[in-house]
Amino acid sequence: MGIFSIRANVTVDGSINDRDAWAVDLVEGSNLSEDLKAGWFWATWPDRVELVFAVNADPNSVQLFAKEGEALITNAAGVVGTANVVVQEKRGNET
Repeated sequence: MGIFSIRANVTVDGSINDRDAWAVDLVEGSNLSEDLKAGWFWATWPDRVELVFAVNADPNSVQLFAKEGEALITNAAGVVGTANVVVQEKRGNET
């Protein structure tokens, strides 16, 4: 077991006027696992949103969590292209 960070950089189109509300509605209104919803946050830029999920899991489970998040993003309105999803194990006091 370990603590993993799943980061998804998502490019959004001009139809998304409020990227903060979009991120919250996307994640909180979804059927994502409670493990993902329990420790997530986001950051926004004019053309993209970064979703970050922190999970305590084994390496096999974290890959399933990453695929779950990627599937949600792939089907979301306003997403352009494919999200860049990166999984990293947190060590020590990293954020």
